Amino acid sequence: MGSLPHVVEDCLGIVQVFSDGSILRSEDINFPMEVQDDGSAVWKDCLFDEKHNLYLRLYKPRSPSAAKLPILYFFHGGGFCVGSRTWPNCHSCCLRLASALQVLVVAPDYRLAPEHRLPAALDDALTAVKWLKNEALLSKSGGGDEWLGDGVDFDRVFILGDSSGGNLAHHLAVELGRGSPDLAPVRVRGYVLMAPFFGGTVRTKSEAEGPPEQFLNLEILDRFWRLSVPIGNSADHPLANPFGPSSPSLESIELGPILVLVGGNEVMKDRIEEYSKRLKEMGKDMEGRVCASAALGTGVRPRPHGVGRARARRHGLSAAVCLRPRPSPCPSAAVRPTGGRGLPMHARGRCLPSAHALVAVAFHHDVFRQHLQNSF
Repeated sequence: MGSLPHVVEDCLGIVQVFSDGSILRSEDINFPMEVQDDGSAVWKDCLFDEKHNLYLRLYKPRSPSAAKLPILYFFHGGGFCVGSRTWPNCHSCCLRLASALQVLVVAPDYRLAPEHRLPAALDDALTAVKWLKNEALLSKSGGGDEWLGDGVDFDRVFILGDSSGGNLAHHLAVELGRGSPDLAPVRVRGYVLMAPFFGGTVRTKSEAEGPPEQFLNLEILDRFWRLSVPIGNSADHPLANPFGPSSPSLESIELGPILVLVGGNEVMKDRIEEYSKRLKEMGKDMEGRVCASAALGTGVRPRPHGVGRARARRHGLSAAVCLRPRPSPCPSAAVRPTGGRGLPMHARGRCLPSAHALVAVAFHHDVFRQHLQNSF
């Protein structure tokens, strides 16, 4: 009599892979936070990929202050294995972004690993931006979604991604920099990568010395990569490591303006700093900033119910979640225009947010908003 299937990979108790290859994804997740909605923004869901039944969520200010709203894509994090536009942290983030920045936020879901390994997530991200092109073309003839008519500016689109979403933002910058797909009349003006989830088989100092009790420690990050890269590949896969041994050169690609943010306590800090350094050495229009004594990220630590909850406690997951700013030293940071194409943002010595919901709002609020509302 054979042995019963047993768990061989466990992602935070939310996704479990068994020895027989079966996968169990918990839909019963306890979030130690509620949606923070002050009523200043409204939202709705739209199907953008019928084949894979993928939805995105649109957000806009209840009372727009501009005739035309810039468009801000938000790609959630989760190591390519967990996360959704519907999670309270993501939903709260997008509500606040729409209201405080006076933008139309587009928050797509994408297929998750290990059921759908890379490049599925990137394919879905590309589909999501091509969806916007189709809506822009339809709007010219009076068709398309009513939220994407005369009240939005398809010429001012920005892409923001957190963690694995930051990885997607990088690869979107690369794909669009190559000119494929052609998004006209949509124009992407810049990218914000928040603690982008990159990998590699050679450990950096911050990875090797990162505290194992940290929520997103090296063990968990390695597990995410094992479950998300194509089978038989490592964290040096080109979609994981932009500068891996088989990764294509970025030298000749015209990347749009890029801002990279990483917390001083991030396990991936050194890897992300190296990414920023190498792009800058190539002459790319980018700026990288480390926020001292902080870790950027979703700010929420979901807990599965039942057995998974006990496992989460063993992993040291905390129910303590804060979407408010907390004091933390952070250098003043600015992205200055290069040749008139810059993505100006400025940190004015404010509190560093403990969640991505506030990074572009409280941390880079004034100049980012001004930039979004002014044409180049």
